[in-house]
Amino acid sequence: MGSREKARLATLIEGVRVPAENEIGPVRVVPMPDVLFGRAAVPMFEAALRDLGSMAEIDAPGFRAQLSGPRPVVALLIEGEGEDFYNLDRTMRSYVDAARDVLTLVYGGTTRMLADVLEREIEGQWKTVAMAAGGPGWQHSEFQALAPDGYKPPIASAEEMLIAIAASRLTAFWIRLYTAALTESAWDVRIFRLWSVVETIAKSVVPGGLEVSRTDGATIMNGKTNATTAEPLPRVYELLRRTHVALGVPASVAVCHPDHELWDEVRAWYSIRNAVAHDGSWGATAQGGVIVEERIVRAARPGGTFEEGCDRYRRHLEANVEAVIHAAIAGVFDDPE
Repeated sequence: MGSREKARLATLIEGVRVPAENEIGPVRVVPMPDVLFGRAAVPMFEAALRDLGSMAEIDAPGFRAQLSGPRPVVALLIEGEGEDFYNLDRTMRSYVDAARDVLTLVYGGTTRMLADVLEREIEGQWKTVAMAAGGPGWQHSEFQALAPDGYKPPIASAEEMLIAIAASRLTAFWIRLYTAALTESAWDVRIFRLWSVVETIAKSVVPGGLEVSRTDGATIMNGKTNATTAEPLPRVYELLRRTHVALGVPASVAVCHPDHELWDEVRAWYSIRNAVAHDGSWGATAQGGVIVEERIVRAARPGGTFEEGCDRYRRHLEANVEAVIHAAIAGVFDDPE
């Protein structure tokens, strides 16, 4: 029997004020001294106003305090031991996420991750293996990031998007659902939320009862009968297929691995979605989990980790949903068949 892995995780959050040190399960909760995040906020805001031609001065004490006042910071500390480092890391993070939820329910507010540090014990010494800065984060377009050289995603201008949003409350709603899904940090829960977005759109624009086929023309079967858009999975598949045709979406964006077919990718995303809905997270023990795990491993770049494969599944679904949003803005679904 091999040696067991040992790891520890320290996460800094802000947005909730905890009066005293305590424990939530295996997570140690340590309030830190308040931090003056906005020390330069007032003069910067005043300078921005002057650039706009305003002579306003921020002299109201309450307003200045809100901009530059101290904010509570809390450290969440956890140490664990297990057979597999990846699963140990994921388990510790799930405990930290649960602790954040509990703190929000008990004390109010909305927690925001500022930073975390993951360490692993190697030959009796603690080694830092990962560091992450939190906050709002830098979001980029996965649709554009995954696109191959020579392909320019047909993305509307900001003015065209604004016109489309003003013209359709439904499109505006879809965009809001999509942007809200991007705030989720857990890869499997984000897939759940992204699937909810694309399924919501599919219900509105894809008629029910249509038979669906693979991109190579082969009929897709649901047991002994042809799969139709009366079911969620074929309906989402048909929405993505139409989006790919309308926007010329390349395979490097549409699927997670060159050997994969869109229908199988949609089934994998749906399996992850169902596992999260039923169990709260995805794992190889979930229904269809072993098959999905094999596809995730294959999706990782050569020499890459299982975790990278998970992230690629998240990235590609995100790119697909983004493409659907742009197709909606372009009016592709205005006259559904």
